[in-house]
Amino acid sequence: MTIECRIVEWINYFNENLLLPIILSFIAATIFWLFFNYFPRQRKYKKIRPKVEFDLYQMHWGLSFYFFHLFQISPWRNVAQQHEIKAGCLTKEEIELWLQDKCLNDTYKFEENKNKLISIGSEFESIALEYSERLKKVLNFADYLSAEEILLLQKIEYKLNTYDYHGQAGSKLGEKMYFPVNPNLAYMSENIYELYQLYLALRKIILEYRLIDKKINKYILPTFDSEKAIDFYYRGEYRKCYNRIKNFNKPEEKWLLFQCLLKMGKKERGYKILRELLISTKLELVSLRNYLTPFIFEDEQVINFFKEIRNEAELKYCLKTLNEEISLRASFEKRNIELKHYYDAKLNKTQIEGKERYEEMKKKL
Repeated sequence: MTIECRIVEWINYFNENLLLPIILSFIAATIFWLFFNYFPRQRKYKKIRPKVEFDLYQMHWGLSFYFFHLFQISPWRNVAQQHEIKAGCLTKEEIELWLQDKCLNDTYKFEENKNKLISIGSEFESIALEYSERLKKVLNFADYLSAEEILLLQKIEYKLNTYDYHGQAGSKLGEKMYFPVNPNLAYMSENIYELYQLYLALRKIILEYRLIDKKINKYILPTFDSEKAIDFYYRGEYRKCYNRIKNFNKPEEKWLLFQCLLKMGKKERGYKILRELLISTKLELVSLRNYLTPFIFEDEQVINFFKEIRNEAELKYCLKTLNEEISLRASFEKRNIELKHYYDAKLNKTQIEGKERYEEMKKKL
């Protein structure tokens, strides 16, 4: 019998005696897996995943305050531009600048700039601890998280806990106390910037959530499409912002659409929306200033609308308040630049003196 005949004989035998049982076994296993594994897991996933998504949103929301604290100008006030921070506009240089007047705790207020320093270590620690507690709870539902989410959440925790938040300024060596040349938190700028990039990556993932359970607390959950539009606007992506928000009807979304249209050069449509908004609300202009970015006051027609539909006194008060807030932030930026120059010069002087002492010691040996 030739090899070809043997092969044909084996194939026929396989088809008649083995193939059918294998196919039937495969079908039975597939049906069993679908009804006793896949479908139950999917039902469970659809019940639990919305709660997990809500928890991740809260973690992301709490983490944003870590960056808002950089802009504290007193224990009770900050000048953070929150929309810009959320949109990813914060730079490493800005982080370093706004850390110039921040210190870990009051033990670091030991030199001539002590009255300019603001202690934020306890706020950082509180945010880090709350994040870690939430992460422990979320990881109990690891089966309902993606590998990307788990890795990202853990990277954020590592960054939050890179530094000790309980450090003391003075170090005792023998009978002498030694203090750092620079008491501020500028050394944390690199780590905070990396943490900020992780925060933005988490925010990007969260804004794509579709199963999140709004019934848990509908009052703290924004409309994600609206959040995306705001991010696009502050990143200068006005076309994307317009496409996202053009059919929205809430007042805050209409204010954003008005500003977006001005940026795109579609002023007549923008003016129409502005008129409708000013007529439909009884709030004074000063109460609407969160929606009134400074550039719109460069438009003469916008100024005329404010005067026509409201009055000049209301407009002047709003402009005065806006200018005061801008000036306040600018004054602290200027002060922080001066502090940076001061501490850079002090560090350079200390390094030069250290080298000189080292050279003197070498000569004596």
